[in-house]
Amino acid sequence: MPTGTYSPDAIFKTSVTLKDTQIKRLPTAPVEIVPAPSAGLTLVCHNAILRSNFTGGAYTNISDLGFITIAENGGNGLILLADVASEGRDDLTGFLSKDDRTSYLKKYDNGSPPGAYVDGYGSSPSGVTSYLNVNISIFAVNAAGNFTGGNANNTLKIVLYYSIEDLT
Repeated sequence: MPTGTYSPDAIFKTSVTLKDTQIKRLPTAPVEIVPAPSAGLTLVCHNAILRSNFTGGAYTNISDLGFITIAENGGNGLILLADVASEGRDDLTGFLSKDDRTSYLKKYDNGSPPGAYVDGYGSSPSGVTSYLNVNISIFAVNAAGNFTGGNANNTLKIVLYYSIEDLT
């Protein structure tokens, strides 16, 4: 976690690479990308890049309308970045079965029409909660539970750009 004085002018970058087991467990075990800041601070996501390397094998057990997203507090509040796919099984199945793919996620914007985010798919906010001192995680919503298939050599790299705001 960066230290010092925080302002909207300071943009930080962090990255994390998920391995096969973590990818499979995204529906039940969110992975922290940025830890919670100190009291009185909030994290603001700007955008993210997802780089998949699934050349070892595609993932299966994907439910209709499942999606992967990045959100505050393990997904228990506002969705901060648009879904990788939210329009149906073929979309998420497509993402989890591509050999090698890069997806760009932008922050959700109430003024933008649905479908203007990632590869033509969009999202809307769900729920409201306090944004003070909470982490940012990547997680999946999949009614079928954890993903199956894949391969031990598969990886998913997440690069996240964010800022930290002092709300005291």
